[in-house]
Amino acid sequence: RLVVLANFHQNSTKDVTISVPWSPGTTLSNAVSVSSNEVLTVDSAGQIRRELQPLEALVLVPAPVVTLPPVVLSVFPKHGAKVAWPTGSSLKVALKVKFDRPMQPAVLDYLLLNGKVTTGKL
Repeated sequence: RLVVLANFHQNSTKDVTISVPWSPGTTLSNAVSVSSNEVLTVDSAGQIRRELQPLEALVLVPAPVVTLPPVVLSVFPKHGAKVAWPTGSSLKVALKVKFDRPMQPAVLDYLLLNGKVTTGKL
């Protein structure tokens, strides 16, 4: 379950009070901006209250927000492809992996082609 709060007004703030399906005392976090430490707590009447800034939107879910691991969208060469390196060759092959989000370049230093993590810390 989730609750979406949005203010489509360009110039005015809106004070929103809404009944939610969670029990009083449940803390809700904004799943869109997990870097924000803001939490809302369901009150004894089963409601939450929040002032929304112009054009602001929140997607509220019970805390803590769980961040899913990155997903591989595509690889090159394609899965199952075979690349032959002649013995003693200086042939270079570009390996490309596209993820669903930006990755830290340092990740490359800690992974082998078999997907196992090498020693070291990110």
